[in-house]
Amino acid sequence: MTTPIAGYSTLGSVAALVAQTLREYGCDSAPLFQAAGIKLERNADDGTRFPVEHMQKLWRLAVEASGDPCFGFVAGKQLQPAALHGLGFSWLASDTLRDALQRLVRFSRLISTAANIQLEDNTNGTELLLMPPTGIKDFVHASIDAGLTGFLHMCRITAGNEMNPSRV
Repeated sequence: MTTPIAGYSTLGSVAALVAQTLREYGCDSAPLFQAAGIKLERNADDGTRFPVEHMQKLWRLAVEASGDPCFGFVAGKQLQPAALHGLGFSWLASDTLRDALQRLVRFSRLISTAANIQLEDNTNGTELLLMPPTGIKDFVHASIDAGLTGFLHMCRITAGNEMNPSRV
């Protein structure tokens, strides 16, 4: 059974991150935002949210326009904690990296109501799992790539650049 994507929303600062990354590729983001049904002029700093359906279309268009299947990784490297509003600031205020990751899991729906983030301990360490919502087809992998890369970037801000995942 397929779950309808309608009803899910994403924080507007994610769209701003896509626009910023498109500029780095020399791409005009305005026609892509228009084609995705997202008003580029809306201020992402005010807590604006966009439908996930539109954001997924924007991610797909951004990958196509950039010609880079790794667009999401490039976008994720640019994520700054302030873009996640209160969640980003609480991440920075965390006593430990584990506390920060637990906050991410607990409040991930602030970033996207479609978020499916889990933290699991096993014999090899701790795993951060970021998956598309269950039952939604055609989820654009660039959005997941950006999330994983962005959270790794935030881990490095917290714990240093030596922080590297043992596997992805």
